[in-house]
Amino acid sequence: MRYRTAFLLCLAIAIFFSSWPIKAAPIEGDRCISARKIYDRGTELMNYEERRAAFQKAVELCPSNAEAYCNLGDALENLGLEKKKLNPDNITEGNKLLDSAVKAYEKAIQLNPGLYQAHFGLADVYAGQGRYYLAADHYRRVLRIQPGNDEARKGLNSMKQFIESETPGLKKKDEIIEAARKSNLGDRLNPMGAEDYTVKDRQSFENILFKGHSAEILPGEPMRQLSEIAGALQSAELVGSKIVIEGHTNVVPTPKGNMTLSEDRAQAVKDYLAKHGVRSERLITQHFGDTRLKFPNPTDERNRRVEIIFFQETSK
Repeated sequence: MRYRTAFLLCLAIAIFFSSWPIKAAPIEGDRCISARKIYDRGTELMNYEERRAAFQKAVELCPSNAEAYCNLGDALENLGLEKKKLNPDNITEGNKLLDSAVKAYEKAIQLNPGLYQAHFGLADVYAGQGRYYLAADHYRRVLRIQPGNDEARKGLNSMKQFIESETPGLKKKDEIIEAARKSNLGDRLNPMGAEDYTVKDRQSFENILFKGHSAEILPGEPMRQLSEIAGALQSAELVGSKIVIEGHTNVVPTPKGNMTLSEDRAQAVKDYLAKHGVRSERLITQHFGDTRLKFPNPTDERNRRVEIIFFQETSK
């Protein structure tokens, strides 16, 4: 009798609580179904800002959607290029968008290493940032997934040519002018150059390096190289051009912080060129700390560098 009473009591309690209106929490499957609908709509949009918003919402609803991250990266990449073209004197926003594109592509690859489109997008961004070794690595990954992909092979061959051409040594004034003239200066600013896998406007100077923790321009070849650049910028051929000076560091910590150190390096180059006859309004500085390593070894002293992008204003 005692056990029967206890059983009936428990049954009554169970019935009572089962009558409560319990709202089930949404499961990832339901959210991913909604995300897929948003994703599909996003692929039909032509405006890159609208595409970015759609794919951002899709990855928020379904964080496991590699394709959505890949398309988000593509939208961010194109928005970054648009921002740089519209206002080359203030390219910070464009650079931030490109760095966000890198993160989106990397997330897509983390979720699906075989998604060759994400490797392709990442390679294109790296190429435009002058990070040729990393770009080449991702073109190779595309070819491992799709051995017959001619565009990836073309991109890889282009990166190999850039890597081979970047040997230490003094670049003379005339050589700098010729390289700048071959680039499409009329694009106002398009350092990405995904078209034909030609990185436009960027010139690397392997001899403008810095000691650890220092922004001091070293005597000897670094100063001679900057003097050649100053001469090129004052030539009749490049009289209407400007340059963006990007400062970088490796990952070795520094007391003032690597971001500040890279800013000081870019500023030191600007100051040197200004003292040697180049108007300061033609010189734009950017700094990236250790966020844009060029060489695979993060402590490589060659990551302590500046990159220079030539461009010129045209009528809007």
